Amino acid sequence: MFKTRPGRILGMILSGFLFSLLSLPLSTPFSPATLTHLTAEDNVGSSILILQRGPYRETGLPFSPQDLTSYFKAEYSYRDDHFDVYYLEEDMEDLKSWDSADCSVQANVLTVEENSYFYRPFNKGGSLVYRCEAGFDLCSLIPAFERRFTYFLGTTPDWLLPPFPAIVEL
Repeated sequence: MFKTRPGRILGMILSGFLFSLLSLPLSTPFSPATLTHLTAEDNVGSSILILQRGPYRETGLPFSPQDLTSYFKAEYSYRDDHFDVYYLEEDMEDLKSWDSADCSVQANVLTVEENSYFYRPFNKGGSLVYRCEAGFDLCSLIPAFERRFTYFLGTTPDWLLPPFPAIVEL
């Protein structure tokens, strides 16, 4: 008759159990597999911002194309609306001359064609610029976005790309 030690049987059972757990599909609402498939249509009735693309580095700010300022850009969706966030590593003095925004947060605003740009100096020496289509109320989203961005920036001291949050709950 074939005999095995009790420890070996227990090891085989545990390894089988571990294999079963690892082979189950992840179905949590915010698993990486789910996040890559979230779209603006999934966000229609919810109160979350979803990162659609980025961050990536570009030069030449869209409201001043002749400028060669380097920045990081991320594209977000909120319900049916889309907006962009630009992170500039320095605080740009000429952006401070924009008009004051009629907003719940202190921001400067510039309107170019169909787009509004909101400028906010950032406490780490850089600045954030938000772009949205005219008529979109970005003022209510800025505080929630900046709280998450600041949190991730504080947890990642040496980053290659700014830690734009994938999801921001409002």
